[in-house]
Amino acid sequence: MDDLRLQSLLSLSLHLLSSLLLVVLSLHILELSCQSFNLVLVLIHLSLVHVQLSSHCLHLRGLLFQVLLID
Repeated sequence: MDDLRLQSLLSLSLHLLSSLLLVVLSLHILELSCQSFNLVLVLIHLSLVHVQLSSHCLHLRGLLFQVLLID
């Protein structure tokens, strides 16, 4: 009788452990997808900043040429 109880207890604990591992794995997958989405958003933001800085550089070059042409 003890062997049957022990076997059922082990089976139940194994089932609970596997369920817990599946939940942990799914949470890690969700976190990974969230981090990759955040990376995409950061890359988009950086490209917009690059465009803004490039336009500022063009304006500064234009102002420099105006100053050189006036002087």
